[in-house]
Amino acid sequence: MKKLLIPLLITSMFANAEVVTGVGEYRYGPDTSEESACILAEQMAKEDAIAKVVGEELGTVSFEQCENENCVVQKDTIIDKKGYIKEVITKEVNTNKGIGYHSCTVSIRADVQIDKNPIEFKLYNTNYQYNEGDEIIIKGYVDRPGTLLIYTYVNGIYSLVYGEKFAEYNYNFVLPSTQNRMVALLPDGELTSKELMMVLFTSSNRDFKMKYNKAEMETLINSIPFNKRKVINNYIYIMKRGNTVWKTKS
Repeated sequence: MKKLLIPLLITSMFANAEVVTGVGEYRYGPDTSEESACILAEQMAKEDAIAKVVGEELGTVSFEQCENENCVVQKDTIIDKKGYIKEVITKEVNTNKGIGYHSCTVSIRADVQIDKNPIEFKLYNTNYQYNEGDEIIIKGYVDRPGTLLIYTYVNGIYSLVYGEKFAEYNYNFVLPSTQNRMVALLPDGELTSKELMMVLFTSSNRDFKMKYNKAEMETLINSIPFNKRKVINNYIYIMKRGNTVWKTKS
């Protein structure tokens, strides 16, 4: 085993920073050089360090409340923070030649900088339980001009329900607008429905598709700069029958 400890300059001057340890291991065969493997292991260690600081901010919070046989489940995801390595304080590199493979393991102590998303975006809705045929109205606030989009996620597909562009600052919005109604309709056969509704705000000017699969939606969101988008997810619970069919009526 070969071991290398690299001390680096310690200068932490950032109030929103946190010093954490990150570890990454990359296993490789004869077609990969040790140098390349250790570069990849170090990248994995940096990702591990960042996840330790902001991972919970990127996760979800679930809430379930049941009364008799009726349960309401809500899940919110609000991506408010972004982390990046501002400084690597120490780095330890270990290489090991095992049977059938080699490995490079990198352990770092890093100063992870946290950036707060500057967009103020929130929903006023507190109740996401509806009966079949109820009108769905989403109310909220965003502090800058941009585009608001509502997608529902059903059977692995995000489908656009409603979209609106606006130029106002400090905008108290009501979706859909007064010219339209958004109604949850359920096909026959089931008593209840639970669907994910994603509300996306972005100040980035771009075109959006009517439908995305899960991977495409993740790619879309990641392609929008962190300081130009914000996402809120909620589960909507609908009483009565089956999977919700969302329609926008004029």
